[in-house]
Amino acid sequence: MKEQIILDVRSHEEYNQEHIKGSIDMPLSYIESREEKVAKLLKGKQVLIMCRTGWRAELALQILAPHAEIESLKVYPGGILKYKTEYPDEIMTWKTSTRIPIMRQVLIAAGSLVLTFLLLWYFINPAFLLWVIFVSGWLMFSGISGNCLMATILWKMPFNQ
Repeated sequence: MKEQIILDVRSHEEYNQEHIKGSIDMPLSYIESREEKVAKLLKGKQVLIMCRTGWRAELALQILAPHAEIESLKVYPGGILKYKTEYPDEIMTWKTSTRIPIMRQVLIAAGSLVLTFLLLWYFINPAFLLWVIFVSGWLMFSGISGNCLMATILWKMPFNQ
């Protein structure tokens, strides 16, 4: 019998709050950026893909389906919301953190920077418009490359420890 695994494609924060015992934490963003590597890890396995409701799991299925080396791929319809009503004893939960998820922190910080520089540009000096352009370009680079310096910096802040 081939090895069967549950692949949870939600974010790390969602996974840490609750997940199925024995499931593997592998966010959709990781699968998107490392498709070949993930396919090799899943080679010969029967994979049940799980997310919150099934939408991200369907996207992961579309990404991984062309890889014939994976024994079988299935999406759990209804996601973990349905699963935990059917199998509540198999759900691991952690105390929910009051910390804001890191990507929301990035959005708040970047939006605050842009708004601040726009106000400084309008009321103080036109040169502050260059900072708006810099922050916008940096955000585009982060989105394209998948590497966000601000997220890295925010992770190291005391309120995220």
